[in-house]
Parts: sequence; C-alpha cells; structure tokens
Amino acid sequence: MEKKSLYSSSSEFQCLITQVLSWDIRSLSQRRKSHITTGIPDDGTTDEDILDLEKCTDETMSREKSENGKRSCTDCVYHLILEGIDISYRIDLSGNVVVEKASLLPRSKCGH
Repeated sequence: MEKKSLYSSSSEFQCLITQVLSWDIRSLSQRRKSHITTGIPDDGTTDEDILDLEKCTDETMSREKSENGKRSCTDCVYHLILEGIDISYRIDLSGNVVVEKASLLPRSKCGH
C-alpha cells in the first residue's frame, strides 16, 4: 500500500519545511553545546559535562574537528525527517539554517 501525502503539492510541503526550519527545534543541550564550543559565555557548564549527560549517543548530529581543534556549531549536521524525507542541515554562527540535502529514507526506516 502506497502512503499518501498530507500535502496537496510539493510547494505546500516545501512551505512546511521552511516553517519548521525557521524555528530552532534543537534540544536545549544541543543549543547549549553550540554556545560552549564557539566560546560564547554560559553558566559554567563544560563541554565534558554535556557529553557526559548525553553519553555521546546523540544520533542527530555528526561532529568534526575544526581547524583550531574545537567543534563549532557549523560542524553539526542536523536531520529533520518529514514524510519519509531526511533533510540534512546546519546552523551557522549567525543562526541561519543551511540545508545541505534532502533524501528519501528507505522504506524500513519510515514506518512502512
């Protein structure tokens, strides 16, 4: 059985994606992590504290080292999954969302 979309057109679906990505839907720990790794002052929580809390199991982000050896928020790739489409994006230092790609999920991963 083929899954039907809730949206009547691709432009309507793109509008939803734009709306969702305009909100910062990251978890509080993900937002705090980007402030810590970019050197923005915070409440004293260290990078190690957050990593201990999450036990490095956050599958929504891939981390890379930047030139200075610290991670920055632009090193994090986030994923938004809507209607079986995986949208990969980054958030730059100014808070702008940059969509890198969108790909169909395999049927087994999208609940079919």
